[in-house]
This record gives sequence, structure tokens and C-alpha cells, in this order.
Amino acid sequence: MDKHRRWVVLAFLGLGLLGVWVLGETFKSLFYYLRPYGVRDYVILTESFTLANLIGFVVAAGISLRLWFHQDVNQAAHEVIDEMYRVTWPTGKDTQTSTIVVIITTIIFSLFLWFFDQVWSWATTFLYRI
Repeated sequence: MDKHRRWVVLAFLGLGLLGVWVLGETFKSLFYYLRPYGVRDYVILTESFTLANLIGFVVAAGISLRLWFHQDVNQAAHEVIDEMYRVTWPTGKDTQTSTIVVIITTIIFSLFLWFFDQVWSWATTFLYRI
């Protein structure tokens, strides 16, 4: 299970950084809405790193570390990475063919919906004139 450890570490770091950003923005909004009650967001290093960012960082780091050391979560992450290596990915030609099919189908259905939109527009205009 250790052969894919770097991907598990990168996944936890990536999700941790995403958590830092989301929680930082959440706490910024919370401080903004609590401003009328005297609660303010203090600048710590620069304007872009405030108390809300620090709280978000601490909370996200705590959650990430808790999940990293949780045996079931860590094992599940390793199993997901192992399973990703077993997936048979489509070739470039398969992807190109599927993309063309999706584009053509989208164009056909768009024209179909446009046609019925024009018919309904004409019908409602005709009925309103009566």
C-alpha cells in the first residue's frame, strides 16, 4: 500500500489547502456579518492574511491531521489510489470520438429546442392577437 503514498499525501495536502481557503473565506464572511456587534477581523501579516485566515488555517490543519491519522480514512484513501491505477482510461482517439458525438448531439437538440421555441412563440403571439 505504500507504493502510492505520495499521491495520498498530495491528496491530503490539496484538500487541506482547499479547506484553508474555504474556511478562511467563511470566517471572513462571518466577521463581516458580526461587524455591527463589535467583532472585527484583525490584520496579522498583510491585508490578505487576517485573523479569519489564521482561524481557517488552524481549523483546516486540525481536520486534515485528524483525518490523516484516522486509520479508516487513511486506508480508504490508499484504496482509492490503488483503484485509480487499475482503471482503464480511454485513448485519445476514444476521447476525440466521444467529444464529436457530444458536440453533434448538442447542436441537434439545440436546433430542435429552438424550433419548438419559435413554434410556441408564434402560437402565443397568434393567440394573444385574437
